[in-house]
Amino acid sequence: MPVYRATDRTLQLPDPTEEWAGEFTFIQAADCQLGMEWTCSGTGGYGQNNKYEHENYENSTWYHEIRWCTSLVNMVNKMETKPKFAVMCGDILDAWPQKGELSLRVRDKQYADFQKIFKDLDIPLVCVCGNHDVGNSPTQQTVQIQI
Repeated sequence: MPVYRATDRTLQLPDPTEEWAGEFTFIQAADCQLGMEWTCSGTGGYGQNNKYEHENYENSTWYHEIRWCTSLVNMVNKMETKPKFAVMCGDILDAWPQKGELSLRVRDKQYADFQKIFKDLDIPLVCVCGNHDVGNSPTQQTVQIQI
């Protein structure tokens, strides 16, 4: 399933004519934050000096987060009774949108991996922004580059 994005404050899911009658379930997850393990572990220096512009940041990894998110997708896909949708609350990515070119390059890689993982989810996924996704003071530009 693709990741769905609202336009003009409206979210269109795959079949807007389908009526939801009766009970249904959904999944809520949060902070998959691809890249956080590397930056906060001290591997990238962030845990020690609170900086994302570390010299090794471009080579940062998020193997743990990929494994955890892939596990989530696999568990949801194996459910006998499928939930109607899933909501992923931010932070989706770890790289900030307002921290310069280096952060944007890392962010592009994190976003590509997020898409690779969640394209295999059998139910619609709705993403809700966190501060790492749109910045602490969101702008129209940072909201446009959001997931």
